[in-house]
Amino acid sequence: MTSRAARIITDDPMVLDVWARLTRRFAIWRLIVIASLSRRAMLPATNNNIGVMLDTDHWKTGLGVLGGLDDDQLDLIAAMATINARRVEHVFRTSTLMLVTVPVGVFIGLHELAPQALESIGFTTLSASLSVLGIWGFFAALMMAASWRAKDVLDVISYEQARRSFDRARQR
Repeated sequence: MTSRAARIITDDPMVLDVWARLTRRFAIWRLIVIASLSRRAMLPATNNNIGVMLDTDHWKTGLGVLGGLDDDQLDLIAAMATINARRVEHVFRTSTLMLVTVPVGVFIGLHELAPQALESIGFTTLSASLSVLGIWGFFAALMMAASWRAKDVLDVISYEQARRSFDRARQR
């Protein structure tokens, strides 16, 4: 008797194609450019985010793409999305620490302990200092968007799994 996990084919070309299509549809640039101008961006404080998400094109497309997978393939892609979201979150946290916390701490420490050292490397004005901090902040925000999107992919897959489970229970 083979276990359920043994039946899942880890290099299933259909799963890999669906994964590529999902991650393209949930791209970071779409979050920054399109989602920021959408109804979804206007309703962040609603208590019904599922309703808002189900109305978005990327969720509709994502659910359509997932509909072609059988349950084992959906389980595989869910595992991939979980691992991916966890890894992207680790990268985001590490990047934020490295790109923001450490440099800002060093910058503030130098400003307090040796302001002449900052002046010697060109930080004589507030605008120069804010520019550097802005660049660091931009990269941290970019990594946050990547983490957000990785979780979006996981959410749409989890929704499809729950929908299928409900449909199976209702058919009994």
